[in-house]
Amino acid sequence: MKATQMIVVAGLGTLVFAGTAAAQVRSSASSWTQPSADRQPSALPRAAATDEQRHSGRVTAVTPDGAEITFEEMLSWKGPGTGVVARTIQVTPRTSIELVERTPQWTDEHPAGWEGRMLKSSDLRPGDFVTVTGDCDHRGAVVALQVIRPAAP
Repeated sequence: MKATQMIVVAGLGTLVFAGTAAAQVRSSASSWTQPSADRQPSALPRAAATDEQRHSGRVTAVTPDGAEITFEEMLSWKGPGTGVVARTIQVTPRTSIELVERTPQWTDEHPAGWEGRMLKSSDLRPGDFVTVTGDCDHRGAVVALQVIRPAAP
């Protein structure tokens, strides 16, 4: 593990450790490659065992059948490879898509204050915020999408 790390506090209050800016790959399309020397197994506990990667961003386009989704991911704003990257992913029938919504209160049933319900890929729409989990061992297949929908104005 390199000595230089960033700490990112996500919008949901989750503390996430990310690698250096060099570990964040700037690309478009469905590239899930990451330099092996810069992988941070402690950053994503599930990723260490199955070589999954996660990318998050705002959905900009969805095909009518929901088979292809384009989203913008914001990379580090420091160092090389900074800025916003457009990523296009293919969704298969095996992809798990879950809409995550805040609950009015924390209960035994929803101890974290969040609940999820399954969505069809055709229910996704521009403006949704997604976290995409990809399985690098299977040619960049999208394993899961978690969706947070912005509140209506």
